[in-house]
Amino acid sequence: MIIKMRFLIVLNLCFNVTLKKTPHELWEEGKSTILSAAKRHISKRRKKNYQGISNETINEVEKRRQLKAKGLSDSGNVTEYNKQNALVQ
Repeated sequence: MIIKMRFLIVLNLCFNVTLKKTPHELWEEGKSTILSAAKRHISKRRKKNYQGISNETINEVEKRRQLKAKGLSDSGNVTEYNKQNALVQ
């Protein structure tokens, strides 16, 4: 909640602009303000840390994700996904 409030405060302070600017200038200023405020106050998602899991298991999990992303509408895909799922578990 604190991060959200800081982000909104920065946006409000930066949008105190005069009306003498062109729409393009206003757009560019607004865009840069939002991007800079987001970079300062919103953290990036970090990759999950797989401690205690071997690289081989991580690779098998990734294969399973790719099979699921392909779709499970075809019976061949379902069978292949089930086999991969059994390997991971």
